Amino acid sequence: MNSFLRIAARVTFAAGLFIVASKANAQMKVGDKPYSINKASVLELESDRQGLLLPRVQPAMLTAVPLNTAPDGMVVVVEDAAKQNQVLYLRKNGTWVKLATLDESALNWNRAGNAVNEATDFIGSTNSAAVIVKTNNVEAMRVAADGRVGIGNTAPTEKLDVTGNTKVSGSVTANSLDIANNVNLHNVAASTTLVEVLVIDQATGAVNRRTMSAAAFNTVVSSFNGSSIAAQTLVAGSGGTDLNIATNAATGEHTVNIPTAGTGITRGLLSLADWEKLQDAQKQMVAGVFSTTADAKGLSIGGTDNNEIILHAADATNPGGVSTATQAFGGDKNFAANVTVGNTTTGNSTLNVDGSVAMAIKTVATSGYTLNDKDNTILANATASSLVINLPAAAVGRMYTIKKIGTGGIDHDVTVTPAGTALIEGGANFVIYNDWTFITIQSDGTNWYIIRK
Repeated sequence: MNSFLRIAARVTFAAGLFIVASKANAQMKVGDKPYSINKASVLELESDRQGLLLPRVQPAMLTAVPLNTAPDGMVVVVEDAAKQNQVLYLRKNGTWVKLATLDESALNWNRAGNAVNEATDFIGSTNSAAVIVKTNNVEAMRVAADGRVGIGNTAPTEKLDVTGNTKVSGSVTANSLDIANNVNLHNVAASTTLVEVLVIDQATGAVNRRTMSAAAFNTVVSSFNGSSIAAQTLVAGSGGTDLNIATNAATGEHTVNIPTAGTGITRGLLSLADWEKLQDAQKQMVAGVFSTTADAKGLSIGGTDNNEIILHAADATNPGGVSTATQAFGGDKNFAANVTVGNTTTGNSTLNVDGSVAMAIKTVATSGYTLNDKDNTILANATASSLVINLPAAAVGRMYTIKKIGTGGIDHDVTVTPAGTALIEGGANFVIYNDWTFITIQSDGTNWYIIRK
């Protein structure tokens, strides 16, 4: 009978702890429908006739204690001495920032465009300062105070001053054109009759027109890959073990050799057989059947075509998925929400156990035993001699039950001793004299306290 009462008391105490832990993680709702709360909210307000009234402060309070050191994210309403002109202020990066009013927002340029009056609206400055455009926080263009535009430079000296390459798709009209470096011409029309060319004076850089002889455009080759034959030809080949060009200087024939990859040839064209092999190797990856066999990586690739991704069940030493069979897991695990054991319904407490609960129990008959994180209930058998049971370092919330058993009587006591500077019930130790009596203790992280005896 006493054993049954002790078990019932333990279950009742554990249930109380679970209820307290559940309330500590509760949410709060104020206003209408208190029975319905959004699971993503810590605090929820609901009303169809009332609103959230934020605190109102005077402007000077923002620089006074404690608001001058308020954390980022705080919001207050700042009003004047007449309690008018209320404006929202947000604490951001250690500074109080005014949130724009609707009137102020209407004056800003919208990324989607604005309805403007070209007679009064503009983008720019009203003082003698440049207007700068940046991308990726790097200056891309500026309009200087004198109206000169610089792209790629910060000190334009002309109406348009560009540092870097410039591409123009249409026509360019200019009274004069000064070019410091190269000029590349694209899409120039071909001609077989014109003989006019442009030449450059190397001393001044001036470009002049010159008439060439028609013979200069016919069968004149100085040298091409060592051949000076007027008629040069290119042919394809596959000789050699690497990409190469073989030139016959006498005939002007240049053979571009691209060998077929194979034994001793590491670069070249693929054969049809090699291409088909690559095509066959290209398969779509699909999910394979779940495997209850553990794998060191948790995933593997297999299947008939070696294109199936297979998820393996986890065990005490390997990662993986959760199966419906008996399974062990290794490593510490944390659960943010409620946990239910023995049922498939959603739990209403931090821990819901639908069934019996088993905890570690151990008999100790040797003095000096030190409890560890694998212990729960210790049966201290003091029949032969007195025993000392040592507690581990205090840990928040940890509980142990120590019961004296045997026939040692009051002559053979059991002394429970905390570790380090920790105390138990305010003392250096606690002694159990009578057989078949016990204490259940719990730590607050610093000391130990008897919560049941």
